[in-house]
Amino acid sequence: MENHFANLLEENTPKTNPVIMSGLACFDLKRGEEYLDRVLKLVAKTFPEGITYDGYEVCSPYEEFEEATRSRDAGRIYDISKSYIYTIKLYFSLNGEKIPPRYLYLPYCEDGGIILMNGSQFHITPVLSDKVISPGQNDIFVRILQNRLKFKRVYHTVVVNNIKENMFVVWCQIYKKPKLDTNKAPLTTKALTTMAHYLFSNYGFTETFKRYAGFVPVVGEEDINEENYPDTDWIICRSAHGENINLKPKTFISGNYKGTNIRLAIRKDKWNEITKGLVAGFYYVIDNFPNYFNVKTLDNNPVYVILMGHILYTGNYGYDVLHDLMEIHFRGLDGYLDAIAIDKLAERGYKVDNFYDLLALMISEFNYLITDTENLRSSVYDKSLEVLYYVFYNITRNIITTRFRLVKLANKRSLTVKDVTDMFKKNLYKRSIFTLTKGNIITEALGYSGDNMSIKITSKVTEQESLPGATKGKSKHAGPSEGMMLTSSMAEAGNVLYLGKKHCIPTNRINPFVNIDLGTGTILPHEEFKALIKKTEDLITGRINLNEEDLTSISNFNKRLELIDNTIANEAVLDTTDNTTDDEAVLDTTDEVENDLDDFELDLEDDIESE
Repeated sequence: MENHFANLLEENTPKTNPVIMSGLACFDLKRGEEYLDRVLKLVAKTFPEGITYDGYEVCSPYEEFEEATRSRDAGRIYDISKSYIYTIKLYFSLNGEKIPPRYLYLPYCEDGGIILMNGSQFHITPVLSDKVISPGQNDIFVRILQNRLKFKRVYHTVVVNNIKENMFVVWCQIYKKPKLDTNKAPLTTKALTTMAHYLFSNYGFTETFKRYAGFVPVVGEEDINEENYPDTDWIICRSAHGENINLKPKTFISGNYKGTNIRLAIRKDKWNEITKGLVAGFYYVIDNFPNYFNVKTLDNNPVYVILMGHILYTGNYGYDVLHDLMEIHFRGLDGYLDAIAIDKLAERGYKVDNFYDLLALMISEFNYLITDTENLRSSVYDKSLEVLYYVFYNITRNIITTRFRLVKLANKRSLTVKDVTDMFKKNLYKRSIFTLTKGNIITEALGYSGDNMSIKITSKVTEQESLPGATKGKSKHAGPSEGMMLTSSMAEAGNVLYLGKKHCIPTNRINPFVNIDLGTGTILPHEEFKALIKKTEDLITGRINLNEEDLTSISNFNKRLELIDNTIANEAVLDTTDNTTDDEAVLDTTDEVENDLDDFELDLEDDIESE
């Protein structure tokens, strides 16, 4: 009988996700070498000419010991405190000549994602993060291998069909602005580096509109007017700081101002978000630099490049100096967007092939991402549980720093084997992985000694932080008051019965029954519950309301629960003439409650099927 009951219980009990229960880090860290190898291959594409990455190899125990105890200034030293690490070696070459291999420690873990570092125990908690793009209240954070970017918007006035409109222009500080001696080279503009400016610098005016808007505006001056282009079919744009107005923008700080009279005529069926963004960005550039453009020079790419140098440096530098400085910057952007980010964007439905496509995406989608930020931030679907990015964050950062400094040195002179060897030695540290336990959001000190690791260890999830960085100290967690709202996805992917103390939202803990794509870490809805989830989401958002029968069923159900509580609490004494016992009376009441609940669920299913 007991075996029959046990089998019946097992057959009717939902199966937990074994990977989640034993710790997602245990599964992901097995792919750590593959992930790091892919990162190195991607970064190596932008190495200076002649430097190649030739693969990696796991060191033997003997070779690992020899490297760990290699003689240094203080003699042969070995750290006897236990750490869950092993050694690999990376191979590089310069013009076919081998460079001494670089050794790196990589981590491994035991069940529960538990690791040991310098004799102390920690456990790895997955990070619930957006795929590449994380919208905030007023900005959008984009995370790629090469950099972590924050896109913002600034408003610029443009005259559209004789009406002044405040249009937003998307900008981002991609290039870290160097510190200048303003006494020797004072600033000549306070303009910002806009995404449209980058597109015009790379493609020119015509190609940018053709590539991303699907058409090219008609360009002119006084010939662009209502008579030639009636407002029934056309939209005419002109500067709000035009030639006859000469009202300079606040960002214009150098010299006398004479506005531009360049006008654009655009068919109404082409007036959409990407067109608005490119038009606003175009007038932002020419309103700040009106003396550099006329109708015939809009496709002169080097002018846009030099003007970007005015913004990032100063216009007091010579054209040749600014062009050379910016040429290095723009050359580095060609391989800025990595294949990992491209794949993740494709999972979100965005097709991009290069970094400039990403900039155009920010122009076209910025308004939608900002205005729908509550839904995008709160929904757990299509977000991913990430381990490898954060575990290898410091190693990846050191690899990219090495590449950056090699490119900088290669622009000054030809590289030698000694140059490359020294650069790797200075920047790619063997013990980088030990910073994993120093304030990193993905690790916590192990403080649980129970026999069920799911409760305090493997169920824990760290929320993606609202600001860039992989450490706790540099940014803050996104709390429930910062644009968060209740969604049905939280019940399916989170743990509604185990809320955190600091932020009482279900996503602090992972649902042991969660459906996850182990290849990408993406959280997916259960297909069999889609109708029920949709109904619940509609109830939460107020798109539908419960009918009177539903409310009556819920009310009766609550009354029955109260009756059970009262019966147990008061230990009611039943009539001696009644053959039923206290337990049987409670059982009868419980049966009635279950029947009411079943009726309510059937009514809900009928509503769903009828829709």
